[in-house]
Amino acid sequence: MNALIIGLIIGVPLGVFVARVSHRHEHVRGGVLAHVFHVLASAAVCSAPPTALVSVFMGNGIVVTLALAFGLLAISLFLVVIHAVFERPAVIAAAHAEDHGWTAEKARSSGL
Repeated sequence: MNALIIGLIIGVPLGVFVARVSHRHEHVRGGVLAHVFHVLASAAVCSAPPTALVSVFMGNGIVVTLALAFGLLAISLFLVVIHAVFERPAVIAAAHAEDHGWTAEKARSSGL
C-alpha cells in the first residue's frame, strides 16, 4: 500500500505535465469531462513505473509488484476509454464542420 501511495505522489504531477504537453500537440475537443479523464489517465499511466520501482525496493514480491503496475495500467486504459466516449463525438463534429467538400473554386485553385 505504501508503494502505491509513493508511486501516486510521484506519478500524478508527472501525469499532469504529460497531459499538458499532449494538449499542446493535439487539442482535446470533448469538453471538461474529456480533459479530466485525459489527465486522470495520464496520471495513472505515469504512476505505474514509480509504483513498481518503489514496490521492488520495499521488498514486495514480484506478484505484488506486477499486480500494482498492471492494475494502474488497466485503470488508465479504462479512463482512456471513458475519455474517448466524450472526445469522439466532438472530433467527428469538428471534422464535419471543417469539411466543405470539393467546390469549383477549390478545383480551379488546386493546380490540377
